[in-house]
Amino acid sequence: MIQSRAVVDAGLPADDAGLPADPAVSPDALRVVESIPGRACVLDAGIVVASNAEWQRAISTLPGAHWTSGVHQDERADARRGWDEAVAAGRPFSRDVRLRMSSGEDRWQTLRATRLAGASDSLWIATATDAHDRRGSQDDALALLDTLVGPAPVGFGYWDASLRAVRVNEAFARLVGLPAERVLGQPAGAGLARDSAARLRRLLSSVLRTGRPIVERDIELRREDGPARRWMLSAYPVLGHAGNVSGVGAVVTDITERAHAEEASRFLAEAGRVLGESLDYETTLANVADLAVPRIADWCSVEMLEPDGSARPLRVAHLDPDRVALARDLRERFPLSPDAPLGAPAVARSGQPEFIPVVPPELIDSLVADPEVRRIVHELGPRSYMCVPITSGGGVIGAITFVLAESGRTFDERDLSLATELARQAATAIERGRLYRDVTRLAATLDAVDDAILVFDPATLVFTYVNRGAVAQVGYTPEELLRMTPLDIKLLFDEQSYRAVLEPLLRGERPSRTINTLHRHKDGRLIPVEVSMQYMLLEGGEARLVSIARDVTQRVEAEARLHRLARSEQARAAEFAAMVGAIGDGVVVCSPGGDVTHANPAAVELFGPDAATWEAIHGQLEDPEDVAPVPGRLERQGPVELRREGREQWLALTAYPVLGEAPAAPERPVIATIVLVRDVTEARHTQRAQEAFIGVLSHELRTPVTTIYGGAKVLGERADSLAPEVRDDVYRDIAAESERLYRLVEDLLVLARFDGVSPGSLGDEPVLLQRIVPGIVDVERSRFPATQFTLDISPGLPTVRAERTYVEQVTRNLLGNAAKYSPAGSTVRLVLDHADGMVAVRVLDDGPGFPLEEAEELFELFYRSPTTSRTASGAGIGLFVSRRLIEGMGGRIWALPRPEGGSEFGFALKTFTEEEA
Repeated sequence: MIQSRAVVDAGLPADDAGLPADPAVSPDALRVVESIPGRACVLDAGIVVASNAEWQRAISTLPGAHWTSGVHQDERADARRGWDEAVAAGRPFSRDVRLRMSSGEDRWQTLRATRLAGASDSLWIATATDAHDRRGSQDDALALLDTLVGPAPVGFGYWDASLRAVRVNEAFARLVGLPAERVLGQPAGAGLARDSAARLRRLLSSVLRTGRPIVERDIELRREDGPARRWMLSAYPVLGHAGNVSGVGAVVTDITERAHAEEASRFLAEAGRVLGESLDYETTLANVADLAVPRIADWCSVEMLEPDGSARPLRVAHLDPDRVALARDLRERFPLSPDAPLGAPAVARSGQPEFIPVVPPELIDSLVADPEVRRIVHELGPRSYMCVPITSGGGVIGAITFVLAESGRTFDERDLSLATELARQAATAIERGRLYRDVTRLAATLDAVDDAILVFDPATLVFTYVNRGAVAQVGYTPEELLRMTPLDIKLLFDEQSYRAVLEPLLRGERPSRTINTLHRHKDGRLIPVEVSMQYMLLEGGEARLVSIARDVTQRVEAEARLHRLARSEQARAAEFAAMVGAIGDGVVVCSPGGDVTHANPAAVELFGPDAATWEAIHGQLEDPEDVAPVPGRLERQGPVELRREGREQWLALTAYPVLGEAPAAPERPVIATIVLVRDVTEARHTQRAQEAFIGVLSHELRTPVTTIYGGAKVLGERADSLAPEVRDDVYRDIAAESERLYRLVEDLLVLARFDGVSPGSLGDEPVLLQRIVPGIVDVERSRFPATQFTLDISPGLPTVRAERTYVEQVTRNLLGNAAKYSPAGSTVRLVLDHADGMVAVRVLDDGPGFPLEEAEELFELFYRSPTTSRTASGAGIGLFVSRRLIEGMGGRIWALPRPEGGSEFGFALKTFTEEEA
């Protein structure tokens, strides 16, 4: 029996009512409802206007009431909203709701409603199917789901078919910036900005519509109360019991930090590639500005620091050329003052970055006094600001400024770290350019040497390096020589005999060896040469032999002429005496018994007029191995190099026998021995310098170059795959070895440039040591983190007369030595004070110290104290260069062992007087 609203309104019993008299409900509709075996009713605009017996028996909602009035109050508003949306869209309605039953119990029912065909648009047929047991199981499942995903660190959400939130965990609520209870029941996107919410709904709707999941979609969404964030979203359809898509679930992870780190890594890798394209530092820095826009900032400018502390604009970058022109015009018309409280000059003074995440307009007004400049700056609209220093060679050489304006973004600490790393890479690129320039200079220095320098593999004997002197000496091209061996140009040796000559060097029995041989020129000419050979072991176990061959043609010819003259001594004694007297080298003629029969003026000057016997001359020489020539022998002897007793003087002695005529004798007798004495002190020093230079080239230069090359190759090939900490370690290794190589090249260039400099001839500018020394200490502190550096500066120190660059170089050498030879955890103290018209800089360390008698020797070229030489590597030139520079600036330098242990190294410079000013 159908009960209609008319029946209820009339107050008649349902059994006696018959068909309704209400014209709003057609007989066809009533017959449809009556034919449905389950619970059914007719709805007019959502109001129950007729229902069958099953509905009346089970459900308390009677005709005349809106069907949602019987829904549990917790779900009533949501059910009404879903109903209104279905009616407005003209689509069927299906929803699980808790309805009040006739028994008074609230039970889950699946309510489905469809518009009645052919009737008014407001008439719908609705059925209710019991879903209590199923929903109970679902509730249990949801409770389990809440238990699993509620505390999860990733965001989880579930939305129904109308995209209203049914379940969200706390992690998801934090992502959108709302409490979880405020998200439930709200449309997808609650808490997000309008465009971001719409984008999220479009993605979830596509899952509902197509049934296809979205897997790990990288999207950028912005909350209403914060900046944009990067999400990793995976969304999947949720199927109902009938197999239809009843909702959509999603798992969300905030990947903003990871994405930022990956983008920063990619950017820095690209920066490394771009910065490596040029060895010119100004081109390098211009590339930095172009690279930063717009990936880091809307504006980027690079300034170089001038000697007066002002900043010279090198590059201004922006996507809009008109705005770049405006900024350049502003800088040209109103340059920054060296004393500016903000910007590149201030960063250059402090060496520290400046960071203003949000630039308030009043800050601009307080910093810019000129109204026209203030107007232009406000027009450019800076919103966020960073300025980082570019540090190279122990000091600030420039600064990079980053500004955000029209993009509306602001910088954060991650951007500051990225900018600082970019500046560090730029500084490394500049150092690389300088290193290339210095290595090129060193190569040019080797090529300028007249002697032939040839490096070869002791195993294969194949040349691996030749200088221009070698090319000029033997006539082959470099390409030809690099395919040859010493045996291809040396006479007097086969491979077996030549390897026998090399054997003592390879076994370490001798540091070097000198032989006399002949080189064969490409055109067939024979060239007498004196060859010095030295063995060196490179990093990685690779061995090389360095051969320095000097053309001694003129010397051999002179000796031959002398020998010929000596043989005619009996006939032309006067001519011989005149000739010998004119020779610059010492000439001593001895009888077979050792009496000196003749000595030229050079020999007399060397050994004195009282040296009448060879024994007296030999007594003035150090000859522990008894290798000096002996008068009366038949064969030529020497050359032998011996040191003068008690002097730093080396003499090369070569003895030639003079044979008499004795036809009846079995062999001609020796009637005299001519000893040629040549002062080779300077040559020996030169050889030592060459050997030391080759040693530096093989180890002190090759070690950092190998590290830089290997690190750069790793970064170039695998930067994206390296962990950040590994990549940072590689960058630090490159920077440290670049610094080490830079300092070594500085010392070598001073060694070559200021040979024989007179005292006081270097440096004539006023220098405030208290201004430059703290910066040097900071740099050394970063190089030696295991060493504690302290600085003690007396107040009121006067200005000194010096050259700032050389003072910095000497101070770095002394501080670096103190830290290098001191144990880890020790303290290096630097003290500045003044007295007697000089300012003194003293470096005090806790190292092993040295004997007092070594104090002067420490400043000799290539000297390394036995006390410390095994502690750390070094070339033995730093202190020599330091003394040369300090004395060249009119100062003095010293070294003292400290009574309490450790060492003191210091220097003092004269104060700058008013007359000099």
